[in-house]
Amino acid sequence: TAQDKKVKAFYTIVENDIANEKVGSDQLLKELNRRTDDFEGGKVKGLSWTDVKERARKSEKAKID
Repeated sequence: TAQDKKVKAFYTIVENDIANEKVGSDQLLKELNRRTDDFEGGKVKGLSWTDVKERARKSEKAKID
């Protein structure tokens, strides 16, 4: 699905940054792998970008009110 492709693209970008800059550690890469496996295995539900933005807007509005 489109959501799966977005997650994989994001993961690839982050993974490349970690490998190129050694910013993270093996522990960070293992955590990213674990989270990807959880998502792909259906253990966790992903959100669309629209849902993420809406939640953020509601959260900010609640802080203002």
